[in-house]
Amino acid sequence: MKKLFLAICCSIVLLHTSAQSRVQLQAPPAAGHSVKMTYDPAGTALAGEQQLTAVATWFDKDRQLSEETVTLQQEGQQWSAAITAPEKAVLLLVTPTAGKATDDNNGNGHMFPVYAAGKPLPFAYYRMSVLVSGASPLKKDPARELLYLKKEIAGNPVAETQLRSVYFNMLANSPEPDDKALLLRKLLAWRTDNEAELTLNQRYFLFLGEKHAADSLAVLLRRRFPAGMFVREEHMQAVNREKDFGRKAALFNQFIKQFPEPAVKGNPDYQYTRLYQEMGKAAIENGNEAAAEKYVAQLQQRNDKIAFFAQTARYYLSQQQLPAAVKWAERGVQITDTTSTYGWDAYLALASARLEQQQYDKGLPLAATAYAHTKSKDAAILYVKLLMAAGEPAAAQALLENAVQRGQASVEMKAQLKALYEKTGNALPYQQYLAGLMPPADNKEKQSLKESMLKEPVAGISLLDTAGKAVQLSDFKGKIVILDFWATWCKPCIQSFPAMQQVMQQHPEVVFLFIATFETGDALQKVKQFSREKQFPFRYLMDEPLKGESNFKAFTHFRVPSVPYKVVLDKKGEIRFRSGGFAGNDDALITELNTMIGLLEE
Repeated sequence: MKKLFLAICCSIVLLHTSAQSRVQLQAPPAAGHSVKMTYDPAGTALAGEQQLTAVATWFDKDRQLSEETVTLQQEGQQWSAAITAPEKAVLLLVTPTAGKATDDNNGNGHMFPVYAAGKPLPFAYYRMSVLVSGASPLKKDPARELLYLKKEIAGNPVAETQLRSVYFNMLANSPEPDDKALLLRKLLAWRTDNEAELTLNQRYFLFLGEKHAADSLAVLLRRRFPAGMFVREEHMQAVNREKDFGRKAALFNQFIKQFPEPAVKGNPDYQYTRLYQEMGKAAIENGNEAAAEKYVAQLQQRNDKIAFFAQTARYYLSQQQLPAAVKWAERGVQITDTTSTYGWDAYLALASARLEQQQYDKGLPLAATAYAHTKSKDAAILYVKLLMAAGEPAAAQALLENAVQRGQASVEMKAQLKALYEKTGNALPYQQYLAGLMPPADNKEKQSLKESMLKEPVAGISLLDTAGKAVQLSDFKGKIVILDFWATWCKPCIQSFPAMQQVMQQHPEVVFLFIATFETGDALQKVKQFSREKQFPFRYLMDEPLKGESNFKAFTHFRVPSVPYKVVLDKKGEIRFRSGGFAGNDDALITELNTMIGLLEE
């Protein structure tokens, strides 16, 4: 992780919160006052430009207040401009620009708290935390997100009550043991009679493995709030856990009688929505469509109904019951908002059914419309299959080429393109043809990864693979190792696997280990079944639950915050990169890992 600091020198400059920033202010910004900003573009994408501007974006606690573009004046090697902080602003974000090129400090941003009476204004650091949380164009960075929130609470203690839920969640999900210890101390010191707060505390105690404290709070909540949210959720979980449909329906009826959904028109409780959808799904799988209709009728939002109709259609598709699949998908199509970029699942489900029925003339318009509105990979893949089946390979190839050029082609889409290209008998090898379509390499990303390289020593660890064989990480010294933390219930994890497979094929010299963590029930059988069904050529390792804690051995050992998450070790066995999440862009993941491997091999 990059080392963060904030240095204030009242007579010279206020430095940015990241050491790599090229933007400086002569003094802390203050509401209603002008301050001189200087920028040194050396070593950035803007070096050598003849004209520079900067976008100054001002924020209050909750939102963006204003944005202005200022022209920078050259002063030797530096550029400068004067900017004035508006009233109520707590934070400034500066983005130097030249045409379409920008310098966002490698995704970290150039951020400056607004000051008053020599101190940052309340909620300045909170707003910085929000900007690196993934809720802005800046790079998501959980470590900085928590660091800024700690700074906020340290300088503005009254904010902790208001930000408690956000703060405690960050502490709970932090990979640092000290943060979990801090959370436990705060929980033990917290005194409240509020049901919502007691319920939240009970969940945190459970998460931290403090079973005695969690059980004691559960008893208190049941006794003091017999019709409250904690008891309600216990009953709801009992409905969801039940596998037998008859008993499940009886439990549901008892639950709804005791805990009817709160009557808030147009704003349904998402937990009830999920329960209705779960009951409808169970009814369909039990062959009881009449019961399913009763549960569907409880759904208030159009998109929730569409999601259920599409899910039901796909279930019938998996059972090869095409007429039923068409019937349910058509119900979703009929209520789809065709002005939206969301909620097109029913169109895709119906297009899939038409493909199975070989009714390509009916399926093509559905897939084309869905793809035009969403540009999603699922829509593109289905559209290409329909075009090919309908005898339109040229249109299919053009669609795939466009996706590659935009950097939005998945591994499966590139496989489709390769098959199409090689059928035409072109003289140019496919890889050269593909390289010509790909967007230009982003040197900025390589530089960003190079600057973020870590050097974290890590002790050895042993895990079992799915065959029961012990695997020692120390056995791989002398090789680059990529650890992919995942779970069978984690959709983004599994969506990233085709890209991971491609990187594996490109780098046989690198060791890839896929660590299944936070599994419930018979974890080994779940992973074995997944391996049989999906047929990825991966080596799976089983993470081990820690006794007395709701945590896992490797997850804790490598300080993993969530899944999917990748830890990259160099040939000495030291951690050099960490990468979390998957946004669905195969090319981005492949490029990131290839760049990391390349940097370690330099």
